[in-house]
Amino acid sequence: DWYLKNNSLIQSKQISVQFIGSIGSKNPIPFSDFDCLIILPTSIMYDDKKIKLFKRLYNKLNYFAYLYDPFQHHNVFTITEIELANGLPIFYPLRLLENKWGYGRNHFYYKDRNYNNCKMDFINNNQYLRKLDYGQCLPNTAYHLKYILSVIYIMPVYFFNAKNKYYSKRESIEKIKRISPMIKDYLNWISKFR
Repeated sequence: DWYLKNNSLIQSKQISVQFIGSIGSKNPIPFSDFDCLIILPTSIMYDDKKIKLFKRLYNKLNYFAYLYDPFQHHNVFTITEIELANGLPIFYPLRLLENKWGYGRNHFYYKDRNYNNCKMDFINNNQYLRKLDYGQCLPNTAYHLKYILSVIYIMPVYFFNAKNKYYSKRESIEKIKRISPMIKDYLNWISKFR
């Protein structure tokens, strides 16, 4: 909080840092990921000095991410306002950015539209898990195991997205548990294991 409030790029509202997921909702659980976006405006030109400041901010946020969780399976994401305006359904349901915790500029652009590739997210993740099962590929690192658990936990989100319904990961998991007692048992076991 102190670092971000005192960062010159954020103080001057040239960029913003946005937290998403459970941290963005301010209700993380002990094994929540450090989900963070740096949003770059498209209208500002970056000279060498600003690029160095941006790299320093990016590296510092990644440092914080790995302090928070040494088994992070991704880095801090960087996107532009134009990408937000055009929509990034594969990355994250953008309407979930609203009313979340962030610093700097306030810009939440999204369009309600029917995304055909939402079905592909669900299919691709399902195929990844089937491939692991078919080949009996067991994870050989904690990093790989955490990635597999993340894929499992995001599946309910992609399932509802494929039906053009957008919920947070937590809401999606709770809804899918109410639909299927078998899935509820599996997710509860995975949660305890995790």
